[in-house]
Amino acid sequence: MNKPILFNDPNKYNPKVSVKETREGELEVSGYHSYIVTRKNIIPNVSNNLQRKVSIIEPYFQHVEGESFLDLGCGTGFFSIWASQIGAANLQALDIDKAYLKVFHEVIEYFDFYRIGTKCINVECCSGYYKSNVVCALSLIHWIYSCTATMGSLDNTILFLRQLTKKFIFIEWIDPSDKSIQKFKHISHNKSFIKEPYNKDLFLTAMKKHFSSFKFIGSVIKEREIYIGYV
Repeated sequence: MNKPILFNDPNKYNPKVSVKETREGELEVSGYHSYIVTRKNIIPNVSNNLQRKVSIIEPYFQHVEGESFLDLGCGTGFFSIWASQIGAANLQALDIDKAYLKVFHEVIEYFDFYRIGTKCINVECCSGYYKSNVVCALSLIHWIYSCTATMGSLDNTILFLRQLTKKFIFIEWIDPSDKSIQKFKHISHNKSFIKEPYNKDLFLTAMKKHFSSFKFIGSVIKEREIYIGYV
């Protein structure tokens, strides 16, 4: 079998990442996740889907207080910072995008958010090293299915994510009809490594198989849904 050709620039077509001080004690971060952050608060930009994700997750996110927290594909760190401000412990944030992590580090240094550990690493390589009570896996599965990693099936993908969490995980389902998938073809990037189709029925089957329970908690847009899986 040929070696996979892994894509290593997931933010290539996203807005340019940047950070600036808008007033003393406040930073504005722009990019895939755009937000305003102070030492005690973080507010998503109203012009993108982040605000909708926050409203869906917020009732459940309060339970991260005191828990270890793993943020997969963290980008500029919105969910890691939010978890830290709520009181999560032992926070780890992983991404393969050096430019986004650089901006995240600037935010960490500005506010002394040093409880958040970051690492530039492919998610596929973190099994066994970063297991946490709570895991955040948003806007991720279509990438690791066949593009930035080669899980090759939704069963493998969900099993991999299940093995990273000790209590519960947030997982975002991205439908094949999503405009990003239609444009970039994430789910057919390494065709020779695909073992089963990418569709919602197989996603739900895998969630039922690998978690003791799970539930749908809200739609970001028609093609993107957020689920929570419990160990």
